[in-house]
Amino acid sequence: MKNIRKAAFLLICFSMLVSCAMSMQQGQAWLDTKTDPTNLDLSGNWMCPEFSMAQLSQDGRNVTGAFYSGGLIKGVVSGDLLSLLVYDADTVVYIAELQVVDQGTMKGKYVQGSTSFTDSKYWGDLSRPIGMLKMPAHK
Repeated sequence: MKNIRKAAFLLICFSMLVSCAMSMQQGQAWLDTKTDPTNLDLSGNWMCPEFSMAQLSQDGRNVTGAFYSGGLIKGVVSGDLLSLLVYDADTVVYIAELQVVDQGTMKGKYVQGSTSFTDSKYWGDLSRPIGMLKMPAHK
């Protein structure tokens, strides 16, 4: 009986954890709110000390890519702001907003995808700093 209660407790805890995670559908809805036009092209290799090297490809305002250490990237450039989702399968692991400082530098903050706050002004103590530096193209 004790093992059944323990298993039930673990199942409830796991269910609560999974239900708190942001789905890609919710993440896409957040990205869809970012609508400012942009002239930036952020395609290329970027070093991100908080994660690893990342490869980004941009088509119009839409950005896709991956961190070399794992984690797929989907995002959008709105004005001089890159909003992105780092995801695995259909679950958002992190959400981030990075301000483009210049063509080779971005700085911002990120939070775990389990947060219910998609507006970064509410991230507060939940957020961590993130930066990305564009790596020179190999010749």
